[in-house]
Amino acid sequence: AAITCYRRALKFTPDFVDAEVALGNALETLEQFADAVNSYRRALALRPDYIPVYQNLANTLYKQSDLVAALSCLKPVLAAHPDDGAAVCLAYQFACHISEWSDHEAIENPLHNLVQRGVAEANPFSLLTLEPWGLDPARLQLQASPQYAQQHFGAGLALAPTFKTPRTPTPP
Repeated sequence: AAITCYRRALKFTPDFVDAEVALGNALETLEQFADAVNSYRRALALRPDYIPVYQNLANTLYKQSDLVAALSCLKPVLAAHPDDGAAVCLAYQFACHISEWSDHEAIENPLHNLVQRGVAEANPFSLLTLEPWGLDPARLQLQASPQYAQQHFGAGLALAPTFKTPRTPTPP
């Protein structure tokens, strides 16, 4: 029903970018990835500075196993917005998957800078792969983990040691 409504809205207002993005999101949810990619590309043609759409497009291309295209659509975002933590982490994840390190500094340096500044988008699990480039993944993980946990699991999360209560044996 939502897809029909978005298409109807676009029929009457073809330059309605938010409807195009919402259509892409709905199509992606239904795993109609090729149509979602087309919708995101139409949205970017209408508004090339709409950064979240690049990320949606990259994720959808990733789901289609087109990691090279996913990484390449994030490169303009990285060039224009090297502090965009979500884009940097996505690009880093895709580069790790395809072992594309021809310009690894374009991804690694912003990622390292984000973690050093404590930006929450840096996924501590993907930082493990930084070791071959002379970075200390354990130290970076320790820096990134609290911010990542607070960002993704809420302020009520306590990052403290957990204590196990001894079990009392059950009577026979």
